[in-house]
Amino acid sequence: VGGFDAVTSSNVLKGSGISSSAAFEDMVGTIMSHLYCDGSVDFVTIAMISQYAENAFFGKPCGLMDQVACAAGGVVAIDFADPTAPVVEKISFDLTGKGYRLCIVNTGGNHADLTPDYAAVPAEMKSVAKALGHEVLRECDEDAIIAAIPTLRSTLGDRAILRALHFMAENRRVYEMKQALLADDFQAYFDGVMASGHSSFCYLQNVYTIKNITEQGLSLALNLSERYLKACKRPTAFRVHGGGFAGTIQAFVPFELLKEFKMEMEKVPAAGYKIIGLPVAGLQRKLTLSNFALPFKVIRSVRMAKRLIREFKPDIAIGVGGYASAPLLWAAGRMGIPTLIQEQNGFAGLTNKILGRNAGSICVAYEGMERFFPADRIVMSGNPIRKDIVPATPGMKEEAYE
Repeated sequence: VGGFDAVTSSNVLKGSGISSSAAFEDMVGTIMSHLYCDGSVDFVTIAMISQYAENAFFGKPCGLMDQVACAAGGVVAIDFADPTAPVVEKISFDLTGKGYRLCIVNTGGNHADLTPDYAAVPAEMKSVAKALGHEVLRECDEDAIIAAIPTLRSTLGDRAILRALHFMAENRRVYEMKQALLADDFQAYFDGVMASGHSSFCYLQNVYTIKNITEQGLSLALNLSERYLKACKRPTAFRVHGGGFAGTIQAFVPFELLKEFKMEMEKVPAAGYKIIGLPVAGLQRKLTLSNFALPFKVIRSVRMAKRLIREFKPDIAIGVGGYASAPLLWAAGRMGIPTLIQEQNGFAGLTNKILGRNAGSICVAYEGMERFFPADRIVMSGNPIRKDIVPATPGMKEEAYE
């Protein structure tokens, strides 16, 4: 076996959870196979060589799944009961034929400096298995994990247990999702995607890194996907993609919504807006310890808001309700910045009722809102909606009243 000279060019995002390293490794292995072995090396062997290269020479303790999936191509089900001889089953499934696109949304994060977060996932799972006398979780009984929780909490911590339980549930889900595809049950498959994504967020905890909790691009992209796709009448699904912590999400989007979904996911970053969170929290209506910390969070949020206003120098500050808008709108008013609030509901929320006392303009969607706001500052604007939800036509207002 010799070597070869090559020049490569790619528009695949690096370090974003879309298996760019696995794809490149598999590509090199495939080239070597055809140059020196007449293409006789099977894709599983190429995948295993690629995994070894990444483990030994890049220092990333990845598994074998990405390499096998990239080497096989298409939709595959993989059984890793024997890691040295994974069983790969190709599944004939035409997503395009169903009228969908699989969208990979880049949130701008990068995996490159998150290897410790990534490595902690299998390490914690194996620590639970070892505590139960096994090498890997697949050899463990889920009921045994549950029974051992008191001991595991004191020795390994809660996160390791949550990740182990995620693994057990995910193994069952893989089989169920495979059966759904074989049965052409798209709804069941999407239900599995959503359940898997929810478990990843809550239990595997790989949607953001605790090293920098203010940067949560994946969480934001998932939120925007939910807000847009939940109105769709056809089944949809979305979840964190790849190893998580940063990078990309995946979304199954119907053809007819593809253009609008793309705009929805790109318009904020494309416009150059930077999203900055404030530590303010909501007031709990019952007596809880979290309410005692609320004044300190409000004070800190107001200070941050004033600093942001001085840096950004806005012409106007706009609030759309909710406690998160209170510090910024209050600070803007105190600093002489014109303010506007929007109340989408027929009964004003607490935050908007307070801010409305001093807001320059108050945009509302319903008549009779002078019950909550000064009448001379109310503007009947209605609620902005996407054009694909209600195609506005002349006379629609009169028709609605009838």
